[in-house]
Amino acid sequence: MIKGVMFDFSGTLFRIESAAQWLRAVVVKASWDAPQGELDACVNRLEELRAQP
Repeated sequence: MIKGVMFDFSGTLFRIESAAQWLRAVVVKASWDAPQGELDACVNRLEELRAQP
């Protein structure tokens, strides 16, 4: 018998990785050469908008 179910959509309860970790992984995988200042600005914006990786 199932007594309960828990759903976690897009980091509502649990967050596996930070926006910075996610963005760095994307940049590396895409072989982009982005300046650190630009990446930091993007991470700040993602976090400001509460975007989830």
